[in-house]
Amino acid sequence: MENVNGYELLSVIIPVRVSSDREYVLSNLKRQLAEANGVKLVNFLVVDSGSNEHYSKIIKSICKSHNVTYLFHDTRGETLAIGAARDFGAQYAMSDIVMFMDVDLVWDSTFYEKVVDEIRLRKMTEYINSFFLVPCFYLSENGSTEFLEIDRKLAFFQVRRWHEYQTFGKIDSYAPSTSVAVVNRAHYLTLGGHRKEFYGHGCEDFELIHRLAANFPKFSRPKNYYLNKGNYESIEYEGFRTLFGLYGEIAMRSSLFLIHIWHPRPNKGAYHGSMHRNKKLLTDLMMKYDQDKIGPSPLADLNLKKKTLILGVKGDQSWLSIRQILPYLGEVEYRSEFTFNSTEEFKNFLVGNNIVRLFFWNPYGNETRLQLYKWAKNSNFPFIVFERGALPDSWFIDETGFNADSSKYHHQNWQHIQGDVLDETSFYIDNLIECGNTLEANGARLGKELLRENLDKQYRIGNKKVLFIPFQRPSDTVIKYFSGDIGGYAQFCELVTNVQRKLDPNEWVVLAKKHPLETQRPIVGSEVIFVEDDTHIYDLLSLADKTLLMNSGVGVLAMLFKTPVCYVSDSFYGIEGVNKKASNLDEVMTFINEPQSVDWQKVLQFVAYLKNDFYSFASASTYLRKEDDGSLRSITEKLNFTEIKQLTSSPLFFQYDFTEVPWNSKAYGEFLPSVIHTLKNKNTSSVNQTDGNHGASQSVITNKKIKDNSLKSRSFKQRLERKSLKLIREPLNFFRDAIR
Repeated sequence: MENVNGYELLSVIIPVRVSSDREYVLSNLKRQLAEANGVKLVNFLVVDSGSNEHYSKIIKSICKSHNVTYLFHDTRGETLAIGAARDFGAQYAMSDIVMFMDVDLVWDSTFYEKVVDEIRLRKMTEYINSFFLVPCFYLSENGSTEFLEIDRKLAFFQVRRWHEYQTFGKIDSYAPSTSVAVVNRAHYLTLGGHRKEFYGHGCEDFELIHRLAANFPKFSRPKNYYLNKGNYESIEYEGFRTLFGLYGEIAMRSSLFLIHIWHPRPNKGAYHGSMHRNKKLLTDLMMKYDQDKIGPSPLADLNLKKKTLILGVKGDQSWLSIRQILPYLGEVEYRSEFTFNSTEEFKNFLVGNNIVRLFFWNPYGNETRLQLYKWAKNSNFPFIVFERGALPDSWFIDETGFNADSSKYHHQNWQHIQGDVLDETSFYIDNLIECGNTLEANGARLGKELLRENLDKQYRIGNKKVLFIPFQRPSDTVIKYFSGDIGGYAQFCELVTNVQRKLDPNEWVVLAKKHPLETQRPIVGSEVIFVEDDTHIYDLLSLADKTLLMNSGVGVLAMLFKTPVCYVSDSFYGIEGVNKKASNLDEVMTFINEPQSVDWQKVLQFVAYLKNDFYSFASASTYLRKEDDGSLRSITEKLNFTEIKQLTSSPLFFQYDFTEVPWNSKAYGEFLPSVIHTLKNKNTSSVNQTDGNHGASQSVITNKKIKDNSLKSRSFKQRLERKSLKLIREPLNFFRDAIR
């Protein structure tokens, strides 16, 4: 666990800016780095955020003498943004966990050992949403003097005693919630770090903790959550500070805390003068995040030293949903494919902006994007394709192509797989079938026997053999560009009709299912029986004797049921001995009439390769959008990845901790009576439903509602904008639709 990515477990980031009225920072830095020498599993990064050249040289020299990484964050002439400096350090850190440290703070001799122990106990390299805060005692001038004169070990005990006994004049304040956060680096980069809207002093830490807590919902939200009470003295569970403090109090129970030594406050300037503005901004941004769950753009991993062009518009839902992937692309630039008038202009843009790689979400999405994709492929310009895979919850990242034009599925990539991996894959397949997880929404499982019984009551199918036809969407990319010899969707419908007419009706029945997102059934012969729209695909595949399709992902699912498949279009899963390609009616009839078998060894090898070596996996939060033609489109709002493959030298594995602390737990500490009292006074809602929020635990949900995107649902301005955009992008289709 300590060296998950080959480096130390923890990177401690210390942002500094030294000026003539803040020279004490230099002595504090020297003290901290001297005390950091020899700490195991921890490295330190000092971020010099805009100190002038004179002080930068001194800081760099101090770092060099202690063998600590020095990073210069070029913000000279700008108001200090401490959050941006911390982000800069996190982007260059090479450890799994990052920690932000204030240069004014003092720790005890076992501090980092306790931090590492806490990281281990929480399994933070695995459960990436976990985080904790380190509390801090802010000593008075008198308390600081006494603290520094006492033996260091005894001094920390003394501070706790001062706090517990409320000794007058020693402690200015105690903060269980501080900027000293310990966070999984991958998760931090995904969240986007601190918001750039803040500048100067105050509140940027609270907004970050708000997002961290929303994604790690250990505690119920207090009443009047958005209230900023300004201190931590109250025992009433009210306002966001009380919630944030609980993420630090757990560390305090492990004697994990820091001391802030008093120092003269510099004259208030732009840095401290922005507090009032920042407080108002904090409330607005917290409410906004609770509403849309959209934070700042993910931070790039700057160690990658690559710049990737994403073909799309920054802020579009597609890119918001794959936040976890974006940091691993290095620095990113966004440009719509429609920005470029020619391939030559595109090439010049790549060179002029030092772009070394392209990122496509479905390169066949429109003709303009397709032309750029073809240029990249023919020119051997590096690219990445991202799209949904054929197994439930799977997504692929492919640097060779898209589906049938990719080399990733070739036999040589998986033919060598043998041994225990195949046994594990067989177990995976059994579990997948049993749990009923699918690519699209389906109804409840019935089982093939009950399904046959129900169909027999309605259609008298008896014990006839079943040819199953899973129809795809006519607008699917793979239909438009990979239809192959069959010609297209209409031709496939005609083929299905002719197949049904040639089959012996006493021996065979043809069952079909329309795509779940289509509103109209395909036009085929009247003897083709369409099952109920919510019939589970697994029941149909287990019932089917043979399956005929174009190139649907159902072809992969059919393998899991050992159902022989005939595909008539270009497909990525064509495997000799597992399925068969047909180009015309005669070949399809030969497939149906002759005995077929499925080579189970090859199925296991292929699925093992997809699951273990190629596919990434993520659970998706989606909603359905109604289009102009009445059809539905599934829109991905967010992906929570558990595995990311093909972007790094080794796969990335993520888990999430969403377990909540019970409301009657002692973890609520002094707030427990308040929590219980509040709970008893709420008959219809729990503590975490205050302010119209349903608790941080419900921060990630699947939105099932349908959003109407048809023209009639839009304002005149929206319709005009959409039509104008269509005229620019697709002039032929614009005029064709206009005269219909």
